[in-house]
Amino acid sequence: MDHAYCYLLFAFSAMILLYAGLVFFTKDIKLVARSGAAKIKDPKRYAVQFSKVLAIVAVAPLLSGLVGLFSTGTRAAVTFVGAMIGCIGFAAAKIRLDV
Repeated sequence: MDHAYCYLLFAFSAMILLYAGLVFFTKDIKLVARSGAAKIKDPKRYAVQFSKVLAIVAVAPLLSGLVGLFSTGTRAAVTFVGAMIGCIGFAAAKIRLDV
């Protein structure tokens, strides 16, 4: 139970990456929640862009889990918050969702 936080975050990150991969390879807009309410010009491009953002955001719990393996829980939590802010900022700057 020493590394339960790490295992939980690894599992969470893996689930997000599996979902992103499923959306990316199927390019099915119905897998994206609330996509029916949006007016989307190109559904396949939207699905690809959405999966890219999910993959980038999945890096934050992965990094926090790695830090938690070798350090304290406080450092892992701080890493999670910082990595989440950084990943969301990177995704917003690099991936344009203008579909």
